[in-house]
Amino acid sequence: NTVCRIIGKNNLRFISVEGVVGIRMRNPYLQKAVLEEGDILLFYTDGIKENCDVNEIPSIVEQSASFTAKNIVKTYGSQYDDSTCIVIKINYAS
Repeated sequence: NTVCRIIGKNNLRFISVEGVVGIRMRNPYLQKAVLEEGDILLFYTDGIKENCDVNEIPSIVEQSASFTAKNIVKTYGSQYDDSTCIVIKINYAS
């Protein structure tokens, strides 16, 4: 089970469908969003506690994506389930 969230001007949490890849995988449900400069995409597994409050992580905007992902796993990860977090920061400037 995974969760996808957008943190930014328009916070959004996509609908997650329970299932296990390869065993009880449900039909995909297409969801769309427009990403803006400065948005942060969070993908995490159910090993990250559901009450993961990104507003309590002050470094989420200032720190690198890899530091933020490690911090989320360290702070909200479960010791009884695998915990995975991917953080993508949208930066259109070159």
